[in-house]
Amino acid sequence: MSDIRPKKRYGIDMNYIREPSLQKYFSCGFVADVASVLLVLLPVLGIVWVDRVLAWAAPAVQPELLFEDAEALVVQSITHELLIWDGITLPLLIPKTEQSRLARWLSVLAEERLVSREESIQMIDESNGRRRIAALWQYRSGPGSDWIDSPDGQRLQYGHPALKRVVSVSPAYWVDDAWYAEVYLEWYVEALSPWARLPLFKQQRLFRRSAESFDKPFARTVYLQFDEDGWHYWRGHIAATGWSAF
Repeated sequence: MSDIRPKKRYGIDMNYIREPSLQKYFSCGFVADVASVLLVLLPVLGIVWVDRVLAWAAPAVQPELLFEDAEALVVQSITHELLIWDGITLPLLIPKTEQSRLARWLSVLAEERLVSREESIQMIDESNGRRRIAALWQYRSGPGSDWIDSPDGQRLQYGHPALKRVVSVSPAYWVDDAWYAEVYLEWYVEALSPWARLPLFKQQRLFRRSAESFDKPFARTVYLQFDEDGWHYWRGHIAATGWSAF
């Protein structure tokens, strides 16, 4: 039987390596330090290894997904999604004399008591380097309104999506480490906020289409994911893209 021990590594005959030679490169103190670190790390690595072994493993066989089950998951899940309008973000400070579309929106919302506004006098810098006193409106969200907190301020929610019908459900397919299925559906805006039906806001295609969406539904794809509890609605894609009416 041939000797299977490594004869050479990096040009060094491994049979001629002796402990004194190793001590030339590694002091006793260094070895002791390494040993103490290993005593700490080995239990931790053991726990991680056991956790990985005992963790749920996705089935190798494609899981079944019935059309009616996919439809039920969508129905019970998407009604919890909110439709958020990004046209206005509060708090906001604008000149009282401004006649922009934003200023008109805020004026109507103030009349509907969806926003509160206070007059503010401030010194502002002009483009020519001069400064002047300006009268401003400070807008804030009103109590009990449709304002929702977002990372950059408060925005209006105008309803939530509701299922019109499921058009198709794909077979389960494997991505990275999980099974997914695509559900292509038609949906409409339910409980459209009263302010979104006001004439000024109905000039916006978003709200005009939302008001008629039951008869002319929107379409999109949502995703289901399979885990140890079975199929469930996957919010990862929705969190990244949001619900869109276009």
